[in-house]
Formats: sequence, C-alpha cells, structure tokens
Amino acid sequence: MDRMKHIILLLENICYDGGVERVVCNMANSFVKYKNYKVIIMSIFKHRGVPKYDLNNQVVVDSLNIDDSPQSYKKHLYIQSSLFMRLKLNKEIADRLYKKIEGFSDCCILCNSYVYSPSYRRKNVKLIGVDHSRFPFGNTHYCNILYYLRTLNVRKMDIITTLNYNELAKWKSFGKPTYVMPNFIPQNMVPVSEQYGRREKIILSMGRMNTEQKGFDRLINAYSLIAKCYPEWKLKIFGSGCYQNKYKQMVKDRQLESFITISDFTSYPINEYQKASIYAMCSREEGFAMVLLEAGIYGLPLVAYDVEFGPNVIIKNGITGYVIPDNNPSEFAKALESLMNDDTLRKEMSQAVSQDIKKRYSEKVIMDKWIQIIDHM
Repeated sequence: MDRMKHIILLLENICYDGGVERVVCNMANSFVKYKNYKVIIMSIFKHRGVPKYDLNNQVVVDSLNIDDSPQSYKKHLYIQSSLFMRLKLNKEIADRLYKKIEGFSDCCILCNSYVYSPSYRRKNVKLIGVDHSRFPFGNTHYCNILYYLRTLNVRKMDIITTLNYNELAKWKSFGKPTYVMPNFIPQNMVPVSEQYGRREKIILSMGRMNTEQKGFDRLINAYSLIAKCYPEWKLKIFGSGCYQNKYKQMVKDRQLESFITISDFTSYPINEYQKASIYAMCSREEGFAMVLLEAGIYGLPLVAYDVEFGPNVIIKNGITGYVIPDNNPSEFAKALESLMNDDTLRKEMSQAVSQDIKKRYSEKVIMDKWIQIIDHM
C-alpha cells in the first residue's frame, strides 16, 4: 500500500482552456514544488486534446473516461438540469474514482465542481470542496428536501473553501470548516523587472467564449463609444468558443475592424500582458477573476465592471485601476479614456497594481495556507 500523501485535483476536463483549468494546473505544480506530494489531476470526462497550461513533469494527468462526446451533448445538458441524472452521474464518478485510487492509504481529493463530484465517501480519503464561482445554491434559508438533495455533494465534504469573504457566511451554513482561499500568481509568472517603457497602445481582454459570461459584447459596446477618437489605440480580445463569430460580427457591423481585433485563445498570455498598456474586463459575473491577477502582476491598470465577485476585491479603485458601476458603458469608456490620455497616470497605476498583487496574492502566501489545511486534516 502506498503511504505517500496523494493530492487528487478532480475537475470536468483539464483539456479545456478556462480559468478553472489554469488554476488547477497552478495548484498542481505548487503542491509538487512546496511539499513534494504525489499529485494527480483527474478529469471526469474523456480527454480530447492535451492540457493547455504548463505542468510539472511530476504531475500525473489521468481521466475517469466518462463520455462527454458531441453525440452525448443533449444528455450532458440534461444531466445539468436533472437532479436524478446528476445524482446518478456522481455515483458513477465515485465508483470510477475510488477504483482508480485503490491502494492509496492517505489521499486528499480537491473537488473543483459541486455539480460533478463523488456522491459518497471512502475510508482514508478526505474531500475538500473548492469553489471557483459565486455561491450556486440560491437562498441558504431553504430547508426543503429539494434544496437538501441539490446540496448533498457539499455536505459530503470535510472542508469547504471559497474565493472571497463576501460569500463566507453562505458556505459556512453547511456546518463544515470553511476557509477563504483566493487564487494566486505562480512565481514563474512574476516579471523579473518593470517593463512599462516598452508598452504599446493596446487595451487587452481575454477569456473563454463558450458562454456570454465574460461580457465581450459589453466591452465592444463600451469601446465603440470612443474607438474612432483614438485611432492609434487598439482593443485586442483573445478567446475561443461558439460566441466568437457573434463578437466578430458586432465589430464588423460597427465598422470597427481597424480598432478592435478578436483572436483565438492564446497559450502565451504573458506575451500579450507585456505588450499591452491597459486591461479591460466586462464580465457579467466572476468567481474571482484570475485574469485580473495575471494582468495586474504585469503592471496593467485594471478597468472592470463591479460585478459579483472579484473586481472590487482585487482592484483598489483609483489606485490600481477603476471599478465601474455595472452595465454603464459610458462610464467604462470614460475610465479607459482617462488612462489612454495620461501616460503618467498609466505608469503610476502600473507600479501600484504590480506591487499590490505581489503582496496579496503571491504563490507562497496562498500555498502555505493550503499545506497547513491539508496536513492538519
């Protein structure tokens, strides 16, 4: 029997290109780096491709191989909306997962989704729920059987974590030990020196386009108010998904092709952070907005709508960027203009945001907390 502590990072599919996958890769690398745990990233659904983010060669990537093919897409949607099918799927997840880790004497599973997680527990296995978004279960005062069944997977956890203090009370309502564990910036992403002098007149935005959550339509609308007044500036958007064509059509309809470009997901975001001068985010909602940390560490003043949750926690309004009342495109455009028109202001905010992110969200600060939690379970 293997007595080394195993960390299993369970998620839908590590081959996706979203923020959860980026965070999971960062955590896997850091667990190996700081504690030399045996780390396994376990996808629930079949792999179709390879991980989009760098991984330490000591991190094992595996899959439960549950079918998630295009042919089963309707079934997949049904699972998300049907409580019975969800419970059935989570039983299958538990069966396959515990068979995979049979023989591990000391194992901790970090469940990165409450929709898809083991429906039952096993001896010598500890479960930690890792929240990547806003509280998904509605009113915590509901005590009916439906609410209980919807939150059954949460109740199976030994420990719950949340990204921010705003929702701490909601997660604590389950009666489990609950900790605020924000995302962090990996040490290898921290720039060695200040590089602001080499910036181009680029406003940058990145995110997945498989839903409208990231609000690129809102960003295009806001920037269209000022784009033609600043022909030397360009808004560059990176992301892949089924909504990309819609966003491109919006740009075309507004005759803004010379001012706004939309490109596929990039595996090298650092190259873009180093060139840009401002980062803009118009998400409709966020769990924490990892991209704001990344852009901030590279000295990009941040402009974002005040949505739940993340922007008003990460951005110090007027110091490291601007937090704009939600869905106010004219105010958003004005905030961009204030930075576009003032080199000195951009440089001051650039230095402030980089120093602030380093201080509050460094890899060592957050990983020390994770290791303390895991080693005391």
